[in-house]
Amino acid sequence: MNYNCQPNVNVLTDNQIDIRGTKTVVFFACLMAIIAQSGITLYLPSFPDIKNSLNTTNHTISLTLSAYLLGYAIFILLWGNISDYIGRKKTLLIALFLFMITSILIALSTSIKEIIILRFLQGGGGGGCVIVGRIAMRDILHGVRLSKAMSIVSVAFVLSLGVGQFIGGHIATIFNWQYQFILLAVLAAMFFFLLFYFFPETNEITASGKDGRVFLFEGFKTYITIFKKINFLWLTISGSAGYGITIAFNAISPFLLQSEFQLTSIQYGFIGFFISLGYLVGSFFNSCFIIKYNAVTFAFYGLMIIFLSGLCLFLFSLFKPSIYLIIIPVVASSFGQAMVYPNVVTLILNNLRVNIGSSMAFFGFAQQSIGASIALVAAYCPHHTELPMSIMIFIIGSIGFLTFCYVRSSNRREFVVE
Repeated sequence: MNYNCQPNVNVLTDNQIDIRGTKTVVFFACLMAIIAQSGITLYLPSFPDIKNSLNTTNHTISLTLSAYLLGYAIFILLWGNISDYIGRKKTLLIALFLFMITSILIALSTSIKEIIILRFLQGGGGGGCVIVGRIAMRDILHGVRLSKAMSIVSVAFVLSLGVGQFIGGHIATIFNWQYQFILLAVLAAMFFFLLFYFFPETNEITASGKDGRVFLFEGFKTYITIFKKINFLWLTISGSAGYGITIAFNAISPFLLQSEFQLTSIQYGFIGFFISLGYLVGSFFNSCFIIKYNAVTFAFYGLMIIFLSGLCLFLFSLFKPSIYLIIIPVVASSFGQAMVYPNVVTLILNNLRVNIGSSMAFFGFAQQSIGASIALVAAYCPHHTELPMSIMIFIIGSIGFLTFCYVRSSNRREFVVE
């Protein structure tokens, strides 16, 4: 299929890369990933406290996570096109400012309805930070340089999963939940000023001479074209399996583990470290053996690990499992996701071949939309027993694995993934 669209970026020479400060761009991309992920994990240990403080229900508190992920997904499509129109730096500043202001307003809110709306907008800011940071790297890097930079950002993203949850657990013990959002606002303000003074504009070509409405419309036409590639849809579903399991666990486990298993906020905060460790080990395993095996094989085995982890968790939950029999399968699925995510992204880009930036943005939108949908379902699941969570995780793992098996075994041309 001929897309007949050109990405609005230019690849610079090695000398230009040095001048533009590649390390600076990658550093800020890591900061953007940290701030966005912290918006998910930092307040998780305080779910029971927020519930009691606002006199609401478990399900309603879980909706704050769904709202964040939904805003994250929807705004991604806007940020990518806006950054093409006004530049990467201005777009990042706007996204960070939105994240900062909404964090302050959440800390001041006393209504759960207000918090849900603000979390949607906060997620929009977080999504802009992540996607524009990655697009900026794509502006100045390509090939092996880009792959290595993406790996560094992924490590920062995953480490923030554990560190954010750990810090959040200590804040919940010493202060109250509002201080978690104050910390997010302070971090956003610090990153805002650092970015304002030190971040270089990476997009040489902007659409400043073009009507903004026309330019954004053209961007959305590109997304529609990408969506019509059916293998994009199936590969996105497969690549989101491990992430979906993490979201389901994050939506239910704060209440389950702190209320039913009597974990303290600090003890719950430590769990994020183990999930991060699983991903880091999986990433190391992937980097060591990907040369020997191709992306299709590694993604297949990673999804098999995710499927088996969900199956084990489901079987364990039929009895009264210890907390270790709940955490270990989730950590194992994180290990599998580290094998799946980079290889599925590679397969998607290999199939589309053009419009790389738009493809990444649309993949991020699709993945976060799946995550938001899973969080929404999890919000209405019973939180006092591990069985509903285990069923959800098993179904997510099964869908991801079976979908990829279908893509892998298909002989039709549009499903070729080598």
